Amino acid sequence: MTTVAQKKTGAVRCFAAAAAVPVQADGIAALGAASAILLGLVARARGRATGALTATMLATAMHAILDQVVDYPGKPAPREVDDDAWGPCALYRIYPAAHGWVFPAALADKEWPRLTAALAAHADSGAGPGARADLDADPRFATAAGRAEHEAALADVLAKTFGTRPAADWERDLTAAGVGCVEVAQRSQQTIIQVEPAAADEYCVTVHSDVFDSHLRPGPTTRFSRSATSPKGFTHAGAHTDAILTDLGYGAADIADLRGRAIVGG
Repeated sequence: MTTVAQKKTGAVRCFAAAAAVPVQADGIAALGAASAILLGLVARARGRATGALTATMLATAMHAILDQVVDYPGKPAPREVDDDAWGPCALYRIYPAAHGWVFPAALADKEWPRLTAALAAHADSGAGPGARADLDADPRFATAAGRAEHEAALADVLAKTFGTRPAADWERDLTAAGVGCVEVAQRSQQTIIQVEPAAADEYCVTVHSDVFDSHLRPGPTTRFSRSATSPKGFTHAGAHTDAILTDLGYGAADIADLRGRAIVGG
């Protein structure tokens, strides 16, 4: 007989095998809906209220894969992630830090001087020549075209620089300087919110399930002042068949007949 622990382990393995967590259509659709809401609020605040805004899962998913679904004459080739899957270019990829991993995102021209200044402020002798000398004064990196042409050399300088400090420090300091930068999470958000006590208290609730017994699950992401959400545990398929049919007016004999003829399960 399969134990609850074995069921939990199997569920995790099935989930990991069947889903690419960061790119699920549900998450992309939620991002589209949130973007539409923010757009409406900004437009209203500027006195230019929009009409009705519509966000659909299909449209947001198509937007996420625009490079693959839109074609036109002269379209540039899409950037490809490198063989190690660290990222598509030197200014948009992960790097190993002294502790953990860091992901800078500084593709815009206006972000380049911010990045070089922030790196120079924390240049370490262990990284070789100072960051400003390597980046700001190097003619190879003076323009966006030059940085693209000398991609490998730029990545090498950045790798040596980021390797001198912990990822959390880079995230704090580069973000403060107006450069996109985050410490790479090495655990899934599901694990974090269920394992870290503070996160579990904030984002999780305890529920009972016919499959997993009592366990933590993500709580409601939205709370309303005049109505309450009630997250439930998972059940077996058909667990509520009798209750639903009874609410629809079927008697016990009718339900038994439907089940006997394999019209309903449970």
